[in-house]
Amino acid sequence: MENDNVLVVSGERRREKEKKKHEKEGVKYVSMGRRFGKLLKKFMLPEDANKEAISANCQDGVLTVVVEKQQLPEPKKPRTIERPAMDFRYMDYDEQVVEEIHEMLELGEETDTERPPKPSRSFIRDRKAMKATPADVLEYPNAYHYIVDMPGVKRDQIKVELENDNMLVVSGKRKREKEKGKHEKEGVKYLRLGRRLGKLLKKFVLPENADKEAILANYQDGVLTVVVEKQRPPEPKQPRTIEVKVGSPQIQAGH
Repeated sequence: MENDNVLVVSGERRREKEKKKHEKEGVKYVSMGRRFGKLLKKFMLPEDANKEAISANCQDGVLTVVVEKQQLPEPKKPRTIERPAMDFRYMDYDEQVVEEIHEMLELGEETDTERPPKPSRSFIRDRKAMKATPADVLEYPNAYHYIVDMPGVKRDQIKVELENDNMLVVSGKRKREKEKGKHEKEGVKYLRLGRRLGKLLKKFVLPENADKEAILANYQDGVLTVVVEKQRPPEPKQPRTIEVKVGSPQIQAGH
């Protein structure tokens, strides 16, 4: 808490810097797509916020801070605030409607510049999902590690599939909590929409030496790690000794 009315949330995500261990094991980054460094967000608390009643909870890589309201002695007169047109962040719209409108706007931007041919909606949706899903790929001496950021996604909503025998596909969907009945009773509404929602998707072409029968996946703190072991290299053939005989070689008929 800063200045008694500013809620400050900060953290730092560091890339694993086990240099000595990596050097010994021969680990290297094949690609880097995840964001690392400092995370910071500041919120100006309303006048009716109770600074003595603040709680925080972190689950699936998502932090939720709850600040209770305090009862004001006298309600203040309503104040008119000019709102910009079509600002969905401050409108009390149904979440599904907001997602569909955002999707229509994004699709409109794409289709205007891609004629002909016109891409399908699913193609554009998947392409945007892949672009917005960060991932890292690490190569170990005995395996490949595919690390994908999927904060806010429940474990049972994550799919890890193998397509065309060499394409590793990771997908999931992050939904905003739709407790419509509870929201209507308690008068809950969104003041701001800043987190990205919708489909998360990432595709990886597996190397030739990847073992498709030895794939494991683990999900923790909003980060999915898929481990694909490497196939053992074939054992070199042993040299064969040919007996050397004295005299002219005799070739059998039919050979």
